[in-house]
Amino acid sequence: MLLNILFWFVLNISGKQEIFTTKFFYDVNYIKNSNELDVVFLNRILLLFYTPTKHLLIGKPIIKNIKVKAYIVQHFFGKKILIFRYKRKKNYKKLKGYKSLYTRIFINNLSYGA
Repeated sequence: MLLNILFWFVLNISGKQEIFTTKFFYDVNYIKNSNELDVVFLNRILLLFYTPTKHLLIGKPIIKNIKVKAYIVQHFFGKKILIFRYKRKKNYKKLKGYKSLYTRIFINNLSYGA
């Protein structure tokens, strides 16, 4: 399965750098001002690796003129994270929790040009 992948690239999405490939689903931090089934062009590519020729392209700091076309599949809440605070011998206990928002995207292909 991994032999059929043509491109590996590192994207900077909402301050996080993650490794992506084409034709896969990924869960990333929430992308604002977007609806489901929207098309998003991601242009902060830090590194690009073309598998058949083993060609590596490194950005300084980003690669210009290359964009990644991604479809937004859905927005959803992640797993609940609980924070428990207490002070010993003082009968002080506090339990808080939150769920982070995530966006599931499908990376379709790369496009070259302005």
